[in-house]
Amino acid sequence: MPGDENVKRTEAYAREHLANERTHLAYVRTAIALLSFGITLNRVSLFFLETEPTAARAGPRSLSRGARPRTSLLAARRVITAPAGGFTPTRAL
Repeated sequence: MPGDENVKRTEAYAREHLANERTHLAYVRTAIALLSFGITLNRVSLFFLETEPTAARAGPRSLSRGARPRTSLLAARRVITAPAGGFTPTRAL
C-alpha cells in the first residue's frame, strides 16, 4: 500500500527521537550524580579538616585557599563554551 511507507518512516523517526531523548536523559542523570558526588566529597573532606585533632583553632578552614586564579579561569572557560551547549543538530551528520 502506498501509505505504509509513510507510516514506517514516521515510526522510524519516532523511534530515533525517543532513543535520542533516552540518551540525553542518561547524560543528565550522570551529570547530576557526578555533581552530587563532588559536593559530598568536598563536604566530607572539609569535615575531616575541621575535626583534625592537630588543627589550629584559629577559625574555619577551606580547601579553596589560593584558588582565586583557577576560579577565574574556569569561569572564563564556562562563558566561552556555554554557547556550544545550546547547539542542537537538526540532522545526523
